[in-house]
Amino acid sequence: PDDIRRARDLLDVDAGMVIVSGPTGSGKTTLLAALLSAAYIERPGQRLLTVEDPVEVPIAGSVQFAVEERQKLDFDMILRSLLRQDPDILLVGEVRDAEVADIASRLAVSGHTVFTTCHASYAATVALRMQSMKMHPDHLAATLRWSTSQRLLTGCCPDCSPGQTLPKGHSDTYGSLFDTIREVTGFSELPDVVVNQPDADPACRTCGGRYAPRRLILETLNWSSLPPLATARPENEWWNDALDAGKLIPMWYRAVACLLRREISVGAFIEKFSSEPPHQGLISEQNRIRLREFTLREAGLSSSGVAE
Repeated sequence: PDDIRRARDLLDVDAGMVIVSGPTGSGKTTLLAALLSAAYIERPGQRLLTVEDPVEVPIAGSVQFAVEERQKLDFDMILRSLLRQDPDILLVGEVRDAEVADIASRLAVSGHTVFTTCHASYAATVALRMQSMKMHPDHLAATLRWSTSQRLLTGCCPDCSPGQTLPKGHSDTYGSLFDTIREVTGFSELPDVVVNQPDADPACRTCGGRYAPRRLILETLNWSSLPPLATARPENEWWNDALDAGKLIPMWYRAVACLLRREISVGAFIEKFSSEPPHQGLISEQNRIRLREFTLREAGLSSSGVAE
């Protein structure tokens, strides 16, 4: 429910850019298709256009254009023509270069809502990625409303994926991860976790011998809530501002909560995340406490480590 609520927040943009980031296969296209489908239902009468290479998912109520470079219909040409069609919501499959970044930002500046994707490691580094593609700093500051980053992890069946205590010295990687989790949570002993996803039990009444659905770990950042021109400043100057009052919860902490709830395995975690949270050295003591409380709450644990 929290992931759905935060995803739906991305629709509350009347004009500006929403940039979804993440590696290939992390579900960016699926998320954007779901958002535009919801916009079609909830905003009748609005004009929805997409430009993709190729069109991956049919979206009800949208006019979808496919890039055809052999016919000289590239992103740049299609986007320039769309400037004259006055879309309310525009989906650009991916910001790949400076030309596409410039046109997308000009569409957003002129009052359109633009959804797009890019390859960035975290929601907070999306602005740096746009700057590397020469997006005009003033346009970026004026139009970037939300950025996200996400990972898609193999889930664990709660009934045929038994938890176990992590063996001491299991591996350097696991040991380093759990040392960090103990430091983050303040626990000397952690609850049992699923170390590796076992083969699913065909007789299991919950999953029927199949893995549980994959788990989306979603990180969102509302740039409108940050100090003016934060997009042009180094991260260390606004990182704690973003953490204040829960404006940003790094997805590493969300993934740890899923691990402690036994929704994912240790193996699935280390496949996508490092053993330490990003920007650990930038986090203030006040925000360390805030992130600890968040992790415990999301994991369903009390401050003593007991399940609530």
